[in-house]
Amino acid sequence: QYANKEDGKGRRKEYDRAMSHKSVTRYFDEFNFIATELIDVLCEDMERGVNEHALCTHMATFALKVDLVTMFGNVADESKIDVFHENYSTCWSEMESRLEEHFQNPAVNGKRTSRQH
Repeated sequence: QYANKEDGKGRRKEYDRAMSHKSVTRYFDEFNFIATELIDVLCEDMERGVNEHALCTHMATFALKVDLVTMFGNVADESKIDVFHENYSTCWSEMESRLEEHFQNPAVNGKRTSRQH
């Protein structure tokens, strides 16, 4: 849902400034470095004979690195990114399982059953 009132306009004004084309160009070298790292990892895997890649994990790591570089400057410890991604995946799985439970056990007459949270 779009926020077209003053609060929405104010948020867009703030966000647009930080993510404008001009602002994003400041990070081009960092983006390129992170992309090159990912390409190197994939090429090394191919040289070792790995035919199947965890592309979802690689791309999530890429996105996290880009976010962290733009927010904090440098990503020195890659193990923290891996831990963050594991925690994110755990939370996502938990949310999905709760949604599945909700849709498998819908409320009776609009009231929650004892199994729903």
